Amino acid sequence: TMLTSDVPNAKSQLTPGFDEQTNAGPSIKVFNSVSNGYDGPPNTDATPIYNQKGYFILVRGDRSVNAYNQDPVATVLRTKGTLFTPANLPPQTNVAVNSFESIGNPYASAIDFRNITRSPNVSDVFQVWDPRLGSSLNLGAFQTFIRNTTSGDYEVTPGKGSYGPSGSVNNFIQSGQAFLVQTSGGSGTVDFTESAKAGGSTLFTTPQTKPNIETSIRTNLYIVSADGRQELVDGILNSFSNDYSNEVDRMDARKLLNSGENLSVRVAASLLSVERRKIPIREDTVFIQLSARQGRSYKFEVISNNINGNGLQAFLEDRYLGTKTPLSLTDTTFADFKIENSAGSAAGDRFQIVFTPGSTLALSFIALKAFRERNVIKVKWQVEAEKDIISYNVEKSIDGIHFTTLSVVSASGGQSGNASYNLDDDRPVPGYNHYRIRENNFAGNNSWTSIVKVLMEGSWRQLSVYPNPVNHGMIHLQFQNEPEGQYQVKLISKSGAVLLSRQLQHQAANTVEQIRYNSALSHGIYQLEVTKPDGEKEHLNVMF
Repeated sequence: TMLTSDVPNAKSQLTPGFDEQTNAGPSIKVFNSVSNGYDGPPNTDATPIYNQKGYFILVRGDRSVNAYNQDPVATVLRTKGTLFTPANLPPQTNVAVNSFESIGNPYASAIDFRNITRSPNVSDVFQVWDPRLGSSLNLGAFQTFIRNTTSGDYEVTPGKGSYGPSGSVNNFIQSGQAFLVQTSGGSGTVDFTESAKAGGSTLFTTPQTKPNIETSIRTNLYIVSADGRQELVDGILNSFSNDYSNEVDRMDARKLLNSGENLSVRVAASLLSVERRKIPIREDTVFIQLSARQGRSYKFEVISNNINGNGLQAFLEDRYLGTKTPLSLTDTTFADFKIENSAGSAAGDRFQIVFTPGSTLALSFIALKAFRERNVIKVKWQVEAEKDIISYNVEKSIDGIHFTTLSVVSASGGQSGNASYNLDDDRPVPGYNHYRIRENNFAGNNSWTSIVKVLMEGSWRQLSVYPNPVNHGMIHLQFQNEPEGQYQVKLISKSGAVLLSRQLQHQAANTVEQIRYNSALSHGIYQLEVTKPDGEKEHLNVMF
């Protein structure tokens, strides 16, 4: 292929030199981890073809293509040299603190990113350049792959191009392909062994896809041409779990800038392609940053997944037009916009997603109340004019913000339309317990009551698991006035197999101990056996 450069005397320096000199810059580059930019090699004669970082190269075709406006043709790039073996391992890659670094696949085979050896500060993220992902310059854009904490697979954002729709799985770096990694909180290292190799080597593949069960919002950006054609150019992912932090850490993916349009999440001074944060609460905001936009038409595709049921609604706010587009929290919402010749229209922070409290049931409910009766909290509600109601979800929260379903109560369907319901919560927690009711109707609309709370005080003793069913790979074991000492905890399957065993040191306070479990376990009911300091055993049912 033709290699061009902007160095002086590009063609004649150090024979054979580059093929042509071009003021536009080099067509072959190496990533610079200090500047996050790219440097062209100074020459071709004294530069080894092997480069640990890999090369970023514009391939127009074979050596017959020597003008910028020629049609591209097919070509094959080959290198030769000494193969890495178990006795001659590839060199270690060092990654500076909070930096990106590029790495060329060192093997003549595909490699599985799950089997690459990475130090703790190297994030569970890798990024590749996809020439098939659209952009205004038609040169491609970066794809981000971040590990799903449940399945362990790497899923793509924004997707399409060479890698299938958003959320598709791809764990492999192909032969001849380079990729970028990043660190968070400190420096790191990346090493390769023979176990990283994977069978097959096809640069562009059709990856497997799978249902995406994460709680998330994906926001994709499309160019819309005059004839209505749409081309995906970039995308971001917001993934939500209370196991995540709202600070920028190694669970997030920092943004690598494309040559064309760039969409990112702004968190303080950081730009992210993937942000993992806590479950949104009222007035939470996702700040969207749009750069390298041009005067043309665009479309947002906002894909919400498994985020409904927290009593919130979300809006895409356009600060330039002053509009708010309601977002579905269970489906996909589209929003068209234009970049015009004005500062406000082209502002990088023009858009944001804001979560606000959802509607409440003001007319259907006569009363919702909850009160303590010994060690139980009784929840009661009355309904008038009950019509087209399927069921009611009794939802509980410790902090009054994050609710989980305590029980589902079927509607009685009484002819008069008036009905009374009650539920006993026999697993209250110390302090305030918050409750609300969600109405589920045949139209598929959900509405919530206002929140009531009950204070639990006293000297009663109790062990409990809340929330239950558990999720996100974490069991929260709550201690209420239990004696101090060492506790033995075992998670046991229905067949009697011990799946985990932990020792906890309890300090005689009302505390919550977090116990991480293998989130790949099959869904079902398990038993948590807790042996107290005096040898007494208590068994709690745990649902996954």
